Amino acid sequence: MTTNSYEHLLPPSWRTQVTVWLAEDTPSFDYGGYVVGEAHREAFLFGKGTQTAVLAGRPFFTEVFTQLGCEYVLILAAAICFDALSAGLNGMYRRARLSSPSNTLLLFEARQGTFYLANVSP
Repeated sequence: MTTNSYEHLLPPSWRTQVTVWLAEDTPSFDYGGYVVGEAHREAFLFGKGTQTAVLAGRPFFTEVFTQLGCEYVLILAAAICFDALSAGLNGMYRRARLSSPSNTLLLFEARQGTFYLANVSP
């Protein structure tokens, strides 16, 4: 039995586009990466919402982490409806657990984590 994935709707060039986004978003001289160093750290990506929503953007999130060489665990499954208010305190909830060197977490945090893994609400 095969399973359908929304990822299959994306054009073949989408992974290349993620590479372009990373090039645009990473600094040419990474002061922050120098300061925090390469110590292996764990972080959580939080979300906030006040309505029933669907977690979207998993393929892009996964590709960014693959290209940066990081590990992650999605806490909420993608493409499943959830109630943000019941998922955490005042609508705050954990979307993912991240694990990588500090400088890589900082690169990811710059834009990718917050833009690629988003809530979609009606």
